[in-house]
Amino acid sequence: MYRARRSAIVAIALSVVLTIVGCFLFLREVGSLLKLEDKQQKTQLVMRNLRSCMQDLQDMETGQRGYLLTGRDLYLIPFHRGSAMLSDNLNELRYRIDVAYPEDKILPIQLAALAREKKNELLRTIRLREEGRLKRAIALVNSDEGKDLMDQIRTLINGHVDKYTSEMTRIKAGIEEHLDVARTLFIFWICAIGTLIASALWNVQNSHRLLKAASDQLAVQAMHDPLTGLPNRRYLNDWLDRAIARGARLQEPVGALYIDLDGFSSINNRLGHEAGDRALLWACELFRKNLRDADFLARLGGDEFLIIACDQDIGQLTQLAQRLIDMMQASAPFGQLPAGVLGASIGIALAPDHAASADELIRQADAAMYAAKKAGKRRYRVASTTAETAPETAVQS
Repeated sequence: MYRARRSAIVAIALSVVLTIVGCFLFLREVGSLLKLEDKQQKTQLVMRNLRSCMQDLQDMETGQRGYLLTGRDLYLIPFHRGSAMLSDNLNELRYRIDVAYPEDKILPIQLAALAREKKNELLRTIRLREEGRLKRAIALVNSDEGKDLMDQIRTLINGHVDKYTSEMTRIKAGIEEHLDVARTLFIFWICAIGTLIASALWNVQNSHRLLKAASDQLAVQAMHDPLTGLPNRRYLNDWLDRAIARGARLQEPVGALYIDLDGFSSINNRLGHEAGDRALLWACELFRKNLRDADFLARLGGDEFLIIACDQDIGQLTQLAQRLIDMMQASAPFGQLPAGVLGASIGIALAPDHAASADELIRQADAAMYAAKKAGKRRYRVASTTAETAPETAVQS
């Protein structure tokens, strides 16, 4: 009996030791995984800022070329919008580089200097066109000054994007490696716990619950926008594919309302990102209150949202769009901001009338939204048709 008792004690003690060691090693691997995932997220944000800076400069250049060719002020809209967004992206890039890659802190300075030179070059041509000196403006465009600046900017951005892409590859490999180790340690840990008495069994059950809760939380975070809690683009794509397939099977239309907030950049620039976040949450809540339980609301990023309404015809969709526009026009977001400071331009598309696939439906709605923007903002447009506009008395952003 003594030997049996001693063997049981040794077995339990060994199981406890193995459990503690396995737990320690497993938690260490989880800690490493969290650090790598944090690094991965920060790297993705830096890369997104770099690509956004390039896109902003291209938008500015597109607006400049359109204005030089036509002389219409409408073409300066993408120029000024790109200029404002470029400033925001450069500020964000400076912060994110400091956090993620302090060794590259010279990058935002170099990029800002080149972008400033490029903006000045574009402004010179615009001013020449405004002064009626079109030939001089065209000659400046045809010179290598602007092209050389864009080549320098593109080389600088692409070089760092390639660097961070390689870093992302290394991080992903590290995550896979740590995941394999974590899985092995988890199995080892479970086996050790299995030899313990009732307390060990409780430990297994509790650990399983914690891991499942963490997994569920990660799954929710992967499919939802962290600020508003709305489904993100990844969730939207999966849901919309199924909705269109169901609509085709039941011969029911699937409508998309692509919403871009008017006046948001002004709030964000004047009052800061915290005020911008409050404005986004306010707009999100306003949209929610005007939708049916069956409708689907997602945030695509920035100040863009998408509503999917099944079994609704164009008349019902345009009524919904106008109602949202009118409510935003009549409401004040928060604090001392006046009513109507935040508006909406809405593009409407319908499957299968305008698109047969989810991607095409979103593209058509997006194009209609830009048509609403060009028409003066705070109104809606229907894809590939002449849509009824919002009241001409609407406040312009």
